[in-house]
Amino acid sequence: MSKNILLRKINAYSAWLLFLLVFLYFISGYGMTKNIINKELAALIHEKYLPIPTIILFVIHSGLGARILLKRANLSNDKIIRYVMFLIFITLLLTLLYFELN
Repeated sequence: MSKNILLRKINAYSAWLLFLLVFLYFISGYGMTKNIINKELAALIHEKYLPIPTIILFVIHSGLGARILLKRANLSNDKIIRYVMFLIFITLLLTLLYFELN
């Protein structure tokens, strides 16, 4: 399997998992405010289990999407642009995780 096919599959899977996690965010938040599900359970799901996987999947999906955009613009062979994009997305990941964990 080539690298491009593998990265496209990772992008597609991360998109679907991200969609599922955002849907669970919606269900837990709505269920918590409307007393549909137990508030403690909804708060636990909403505040403890969903944030970190959602952040990681968001950065993976957006980073691979940016990679596709660079390839379409014929900029993917420029090493400086690739390194800058890598640093941007690593910084985004670490910043979001920092704010979530503190």
